[in-house]
Amino acid sequence: MRTLAHTVVAAAGSSPVRAMFFLHGILGTRANWRSFARAFVDARPDWAAVLVDLRHHGDSLDLGGENDLEACVDDLLLLADAVELPIRGVLGHSFGGKVALSLLARGALSLDEVIVVDVDPAAHPSRSARGVDTVIATLDALPREYESREAFRLALERAGLGPTMQGWLGMNLVRTEAGVRFGPDLDAIKALLRSHLETDLMDVCLAPPRGARLRFLLGERSDAVSPESRAKLEEAAREGVLELEVVPGAGHWVHVDAPDAVRAFLTRADQRA
Repeated sequence: MRTLAHTVVAAAGSSPVRAMFFLHGILGTRANWRSFARAFVDARPDWAAVLVDLRHHGDSLDLGGENDLEACVDDLLLLADAVELPIRGVLGHSFGGKVALSLLARGALSLDEVIVVDVDPAAHPSRSARGVDTVIATLDALPREYESREAFRLALERAGLGPTMQGWLGMNLVRTEAGVRFGPDLDAIKALLRSHLETDLMDVCLAPPRGARLRFLLGERSDAVSPESRAKLEEAAREGVLELEVVPGAGHWVHVDAPDAVRAFLTRADQRA
């Protein structure tokens, strides 16, 4: 079976003894968190980072099977078997955060640290996927193939998408003999989003496996986490069940809005006794 496309990052001259998966959000790629993975391993050289392209993203296109969170976990477990170091941690942003929690809930790996960046662990089946629905509808109405990256960018611009969105989606382009094409299967992406919104993982957050350091990083201005879920996470943090940090002024794209704060959060070692 095919393993997910990935890149392993370690600090220069280090001898890491464990590794952490870094998981992007929907329509992202493993490149999204590269600089943060580098900062993480430089500050904590006993770790390596494994930057992952989740199914139907980046260089992990055309994977078979169901397109849901459970399939994403299956993919990660297959990859864990292929990586030389033991996987003892996982970080995920948005959709990737829900995958990270699904991996924790599966219990197949002994995880020391789980970092969840701005995603609601609870189910919200009727909720829009944070504007991604609009983006997917826009992509559905556009051609899949283009003469060049610039032609793709201009098509997005004419469709009303701004420069940040153009750059984000442009990372999904695949070279062809005629130019480029948008790589991800949009029907598969829609299925992954449905699973993300329909899956409730709050229970594992409120009672994580013993030994797992569960950490949440939320943007102050983000509405990705409902008030009800945020209240539950805050209560769990007060009880010492998990760690919770809210980044002032940051929206859902916490790592874009406040990169220094995110690096500081990631590089903070475990202070538990």
